[in-house]
Amino acid sequence: MSRAVVGEFATAEALLDALETARRQDRAVLDAFSPYPLPEADRAMAPDWALVRVWAAGGAIAAAVFAYAIQWWSAARAYPLNTGQRPLNSWPVYLLTVFEVAVLAAAVVGAAVFLLKAGLPRLNHPAFEIPGFERATQDRFFLALGAAGHEAVGSTGLAEFLRGQGALATHEVEL
Repeated sequence: MSRAVVGEFATAEALLDALETARRQDRAVLDAFSPYPLPEADRAMAPDWALVRVWAAGGAIAAAVFAYAIQWWSAARAYPLNTGQRPLNSWPVYLLTVFEVAVLAAAVVGAAVFLLKAGLPRLNHPAFEIPGFERATQDRFFLALGAAGHEAVGSTGLAEFLRGQGALATHEVEL
């Protein structure tokens, strides 16, 4: 959870202008709420999903190493049965299981990181407590900004910035 200041705008253009100005000034843009899709806002706030791929690949590699190690240990150390004059460490036999375990681990870790990064599951969003927020599905546009490194959310800096960009009202919330 992080503290944020949410500004209410009357038009999509005002929201997009405030969003662009906030991005140029390196302010932390947390979210935007609108009654209809705004592709420009989606592009401006695009999250970095590379983190999901990195964690999924790491999970796959770790699971593959573990699957190979456990098969090697059981065949070469714990129960060394020499059948068919093959070596105890017959790695081609292990590859199918190693591959399947790696794919399963990548899927599970990728899904878990995606859900965590997306903030799910969340049954009730704190923005619903903002007075008048129900108009975000009708005719109002909301922009949530977080604190940058040099300013605190509780200060009036973010609220003043949003009002300067044309916000009709500002609200401090816990997102």
